[in-house]
Amino acid sequence: MGNLPEYLFATVSAGLGAFLGAYLKKYGEETALKDSFEDFKKRLQQTTSLTEEIKSKIGIDSIEHQIKYSRLHEKRIAVIEKLYQLIVTMEQTGRSFVYSAGPTQQPSEEFKKASAAIEEFINYSKLNQFWVDKELFDEIEKVALRIDKIVHESMFNCNINPQDTVKFSEAMAKNRLAVDEITKEIPKAKENIINSIRHVLDPTITKKII
Repeated sequence: MGNLPEYLFATVSAGLGAFLGAYLKKYGEETALKDSFEDFKKRLQQTTSLTEEIKSKIGIDSIEHQIKYSRLHEKRIAVIEKLYQLIVTMEQTGRSFVYSAGPTQQPSEEFKKASAAIEEFINYSKLNQFWVDKELFDEIEKVALRIDKIVHESMFNCNINPQDTVKFSEAMAKNRLAVDEITKEIPKAKENIINSIRHVLDPTITKKII
């Protein structure tokens, strides 16, 4: 019986030790789990913050791209509009000259106006053609060259001596062809340009922007 207190103490100590061991183990697991959750939440916050920052940056870049594209598009429209206006002026001054020209007369004032319109188109197109789609610019330039040819050929057929019946007859025939072309063919070509412009500027058509 003398050893009973020691036995009880040993038993209690063993039980308490087992309890404390289990408690500490559980506490350690819970603490580790809690730390893991805290670390996860911290990482999640960092990730969320980074994601929002990226989204914001993408949004800013997108807006900047839209503004840049809008400005480029406005410039293209302005150049195309100007080129078409110059074509119209060439047609009008060219037609005035061709109508008044002939083998027996040379309307120098009308020719100067027509030549000035041609020169203005050449100068403007040289500086601005890169703003326009190549296919469209080629079409516009082709019409300009036709008008230029009509005007200068009509000029060559002025002041022909009526006594030179062969040359005079040829000049009359060429003058009629010039009148017919600038009255009928050029307006048709202008309509084709208008259709091409509408196609190029159609916002529903996706185009590659370089």
